[in-house]
Amino acid sequence: MTGKKGEATVTIDKGIDDVHSADFDALLLPGGHSPDALRGDDRFVDFTRGFADSGKPIFAICHGPQLLISADVVRGKKMTTVKPIVVDLKNAGADFFDKEVVVDNDTLVTSRTPDDLPAFNRESPRILNKP
Repeated sequence: MTGKKGEATVTIDKGIDDVHSADFDALLLPGGHSPDALRGDDRFVDFTRGFADSGKPIFAICHGPQLLISADVVRGKKMTTVKPIVVDLKNAGADFFDKEVVVDNDTLVTSRTPDDLPAFNRESPRILNKP
């Protein structure tokens, strides 16, 4: 598979029909516009919900929270996101904070934009390595 700009090539080992949230320790939801496309497919929404339901760590940046909104798992969660998604996040019941990184209950890490990656990258390993 070739990236959007044709500069990166990756080999995909398994598709969404070949995996289950129980197979993984954590979920990373990157930004860009792919979360908006993926949330239109119930398989990706269910996969995302599986992580939230199990209490496994979830890391979402930029547009990544769109999948969490569609999975209906943001109500009462402390979160941040990129500006165009803020209203959606609030309407879904999340507690929005306009900060570079927000950590909720040591299981959910969210950031706004690639500019926030240093803070996002600081908090994510801390959550993964907690006792």
